[in-house]
Amino acid sequence: MSRVVIGIVLIFLFQIISSLIIYDKELTVSEVPVFNSNNLDCNNSLTTPQNEIHVDNQLGNNNFSGIVDCPFHSVTEALKVSKDGDTIIIHEGVYHEEILIDNFENLTIRVAENERVVFDGTESIIHDLNGTWSLSTNNIHEVEINKNGWQVFVDYKEQ
Repeated sequence: MSRVVIGIVLIFLFQIISSLIIYDKELTVSEVPVFNSNNLDCNNSLTTPQNEIHVDNQLGNNNFSGIVDCPFHSVTEALKVSKDGDTIIIHEGVYHEEILIDNFENLTIRVAENERVVFDGTESIIHDLNGTWSLSTNNIHEVEINKNGWQVFVDYKEQ
């Protein structure tokens, strides 16, 4: 599949997820959902036929079953076990993954209630592209990467 089609799918998915986020008040600490996976044996929890599959990239693990107390780490893993009629519920976090949604007739993907989800398509020069910064002349840092770049962000600010 071409990168353009994948990009369009990701934009479409982002728009769907963004439109589902509703903020009517600021959350207090007691209202923030907390997964209590320490009390469960998530590594041995059984995957059961379910309509809701949970994803949490902070507390989840792709070896878990995807239930609310034992969420998957990635949306990609949730898609692998999903079937028509299921709902994937994505919990708070910044997700850096390429998602391909294919061969589904009736799949719902939504953000958990009162939580904020961001799909970030940026790539880290150091972690994702294996670049190493070096100091060149005039106190300017430079890096060589094997990819075309058109934007640079430092501390989430465009340069």
